Amino acid sequence: MNLQKIAYKNVRQNMNRYIVYIASMSFTVMIFYLYISLMTHPKLSTSFIGADKVKIAMKAAAIVIAVFTFIFLLFSATAFLRSRKKEFGLLSLLGISNRQLSTIVIWENIIIGAMALGIGISFGILFQKLFLMAVSALIHLPDPLGFYLSTKIILTTIFTFGTLFLIVAIFSLKEVLKTSVVDLIKASKKPKKLPRHSKTVAALGVLLILTGYALAFYAKADIIPLLVLPVIAITCLGTYLAMKEATMAILALLRKNRRYFFRTDHFLNVSHLSFKMKVNYRTMSSVAILVAVILTALGTIFTVYSVLEEEVSSNYPNHYELAGDRNYFDVPSKELERIFYEEDIKVQRIDITGIMTTIDISVLFKSYNTDRRFQVIILPYSYYENQKGQKRILNDDEALILNYYYYSPEREEKISTDTLIIGEQGFYFNKIYTEENTLVNQGHYRVPQLIVTDTVYKKMQALALETVSFRLYNSKQWKTKRAAIAARRIKKEVALPGLTKQEPYKLVLTTSPDLYEESQVDLGLALFVGFLVTLVFFAACCSLLYFRLFTEIDEDRKNYQRLRELGLSSKEMQKITLKQVLIIFMLPYLLAIGHSFFALSALSTIAEYTVLKTTAKTVVLSHGILITLLYLLLYTLYFFTAFSVYWKSLSKAELK
Repeated sequence: MNLQKIAYKNVRQNMNRYIVYIASMSFTVMIFYLYISLMTHPKLSTSFIGADKVKIAMKAAAIVIAVFTFIFLLFSATAFLRSRKKEFGLLSLLGISNRQLSTIVIWENIIIGAMALGIGISFGILFQKLFLMAVSALIHLPDPLGFYLSTKIILTTIFTFGTLFLIVAIFSLKEVLKTSVVDLIKASKKPKKLPRHSKTVAALGVLLILTGYALAFYAKADIIPLLVLPVIAITCLGTYLAMKEATMAILALLRKNRRYFFRTDHFLNVSHLSFKMKVNYRTMSSVAILVAVILTALGTIFTVYSVLEEEVSSNYPNHYELAGDRNYFDVPSKELERIFYEEDIKVQRIDITGIMTTIDISVLFKSYNTDRRFQVIILPYSYYENQKGQKRILNDDEALILNYYYYSPEREEKISTDTLIIGEQGFYFNKIYTEENTLVNQGHYRVPQLIVTDTVYKKMQALALETVSFRLYNSKQWKTKRAAIAARRIKKEVALPGLTKQEPYKLVLTTSPDLYEESQVDLGLALFVGFLVTLVFFAACCSLLYFRLFTEIDEDRKNYQRLRELGLSSKEMQKITLKQVLIIFMLPYLLAIGHSFFALSALSTIAEYTVLKTTAKTVVLSHGILITLLYLLLYTLYFFTAFSVYWKSLSKAELK
């Protein structure tokens, strides 16, 4: 029997160990193939304006997948070889040289790699049409991208992953060749001593995690960006220490509880888990941190994508807006209305004039001892009521300020005893209420708007020295493709007067349909790419735990055999083993949920000061919960599949 046949036989005999590994790698190959097929699709560059962004995103995703795959392959290959040290030691005793052993290992990797490549590329071709249809829908292509099969894509995928498999095979040889024959044969033996732990380190780990949570939950929005790196460092270190020492401390407490410990299933679970946790804490810590990153990142992208419409409407409430000197409105307005007619966009036109003035910061905050003034636009309450669709009681000595720089949801009402000067007349306001949303688009006139009663506004208008006019075109069709096309045509075809260095702002033109479409494409693509990339990461995380189960499968089989000889039935053993594996799998995920929850809480704190305001925590956390439940479902399916394979392999001891 030649070495190639020995390698093939080894792979076939160890298929229980390799099956999930091959499935994970096949999925990664499939995703990589799909990304490359989209990136090189001949019709992509001619389909829409933002095609370059899609190509960049797909290229970046493919690179991330390739790099992460290399790290994952290196870890998993090393884990597999460690679990087979005794087997390699016996082969060495039978006369197989290190060179021959290396050849066997490399051939095994070639066989496994070929299987993963074949399965992955086949499924990539099978699902390519569905993938391209999904991307076309997200980026709103008028004509969906068609099926595209290219030999170059297949060869690129084979070359990339074939190279990765070969490099990993060479690197992983060190794990076997650096160890002596005696060590290889004894590799599967465990120490008899019960693992020790440090109560101080365990408490420190828990304290670090709680500190990270507290900083993320209670921090103010303005200091959260400064706390990101410290909180991540604290939480990661706390996770590592908690997995290493806190889990052992909990098991030690359970051992001291005689009433609990001296029951057959509890005794076996606690005793066996003490050894399992000690050898698996690094993997479990890594999985907890990686899954937390996955849940937080995808939850954040999903939240931003979901509130995109509200965010655009908040910053650009008017779909097409001309602002500036009314004397220059006629020609651009006719051009706008011509484009609306040609694109079949029905609009409602509104004209409004604002009074330009300045306001002292002390009008709002008496505690601010400064002479700083900033510009405001004064608008009538009737316009506010019409645009917002809501009513509030406003007296002549009261005002409402919108789009205020120092807006804070914690202090929405401020009292003023100062006077606002319009022309040469003073207007006294007893109360000024603050609110975030703007009534005009965030362009050149990105200044606060002061809303006063119509009576006061008319008096001010008669005295005003400076005004600014707005011509607004709003449409119920603003989220359609045609509305975005109209917006792009307007920016390209409508000439604005006064665009010189001396008079740069006679008119300012802003639109929101094109901004909405571009943002939807960018965020939709980010969500799609993020979901598929995180799926690759997630599959790898799950596989890490799966590999750890098989690292010591031979010793676990011996324990299983001894317990069966002591009288435990196969059903009892399966129940005990299920609990142990469930804890190893679920503990990292539960910890990851905690990390993700507090990370998203920090995000919601920032969101309170932007578009979401008082609904921030509900919106952000609800989207985070949806992502968490989705991945929990996938995680649960993976767990039962992995346990089924593990139990089938473990119960072979009964046949020996």
